[in-house]
Amino acid sequence: MTEGTSTYNLKNSEGIVKSRQKEELSAILDHFNIQTENPIVILNQDVARSFLTTKDDSDKYRFFMKATLLEQISNDLTDVREMEGEIKITLDTKKQDLADQKEVVKVLAAKVQEFEVLDQLQDSLVDTKKMIAWGLVKEKEVELEKQEGEFKKAKSKVPPVEQQIRDTDVCAFPYFSLFSFL
Repeated sequence: MTEGTSTYNLKNSEGIVKSRQKEELSAILDHFNIQTENPIVILNQDVARSFLTTKDDSDKYRFFMKATLLEQISNDLTDVREMEGEIKITLDTKKQDLADQKEVVKVLAAKVQEFEVLDQLQDSLVDTKKMIAWGLVKEKEVELEKQEGEFKKAKSKVPPVEQQIRDTDVCAFPYFSLFSFL
């Protein structure tokens, strides 16, 4: 069974064609575990003769390895081991990068925390300045009220004093007129 052939004829024991579908042929080959690409399964006469007449054990071993696909498996295994080594190196590099990145994250997290504390302190400072300012306002209001009270007391004393001055002026006026001639 090779790719590119256009028809498949599955015949029964009398030679009558039962199917022409590739899927049925593939199902039969899978069921009986027939590997059509395996050269040991189907050997033409020349290849079989060369295999049987070969006296060199290494050639027979190479043919066996190729025929049983062990050579391909061995090559695949070698490739996998090479990839495993490369992957381990990459993994070690990534682990180191991850450790470095974790350290950077720790440093940045500490800085973020410091900035948050600094921001809280700055907010606290602003609140404290506001409290001090309002405290000064309150102090000035109390002082103003005290001065207003003193002013009202003093102002309440002004009319009687003015009256006294008027009374004194009236009494002193005639005396002033006497002295004015001098």
